[in-house]
Formats: sequence, structure tokens, C-alpha cells
Amino acid sequence: MEFMTVDYMSSEHSISGKQNDEDGYESPDLEERAKKKVFSVSKLEWRSPALTQVMQSLDRKITRRRSSKGCNMLVERRHTGIISSRLAPDDANPFALA
Repeated sequence: MEFMTVDYMSSEHSISGKQNDEDGYESPDLEERAKKKVFSVSKLEWRSPALTQVMQSLDRKITRRRSSKGCNMLVERRHTGIISSRLAPDDANPFALA
């Protein structure tokens, strides 16, 4: 499916604080850092509601099929309502555009 590329995905960036020790280096405890990492998901203003619904449906399906180990490895994502600066692909299918 042509919509399963990065061009059509919502932007995300880390909003979690990095834990630093007194020397300014990150903590080596990967499990501790993974628990605290959070991604902020930005909305693609140009993406159509129909494509957004398809993406959300696929997210729900993959969540149901994920193993318990896979669930433990997930990074929390927060939908903050921030509009992404990512532009629509030049060759975007009309179905993808709002």
C-alpha cells in the first residue's frame, strides 16, 4: 500500500527528559530510560480523515497481535494536537489529502 511510507506517517519526537549523571552522561540503565521515554505525535494537517481512520485501524490490529514482550518494549506516545510541519508528498493520492 502506497500510504505505508514515512511520507504519510505522523511526525513524532521525544518529549521525555534524559537522565544524566553528575558528569553529564546518560544513565547506562536502558530499562530505566525506556520507561521514561515518551514520544509526542504531531498531527498531519493535510491527511484526510479517511486515511487517518485506516492508520488508526491498523494500529489497533497490530496492538492486538503484539506479544507481551513486544508490548513491554513500546514507547508511550502522546497525541498533543501539535500540527506537523511535514508537507504532503508531491505525488500524493487524492484519497490521502483532506
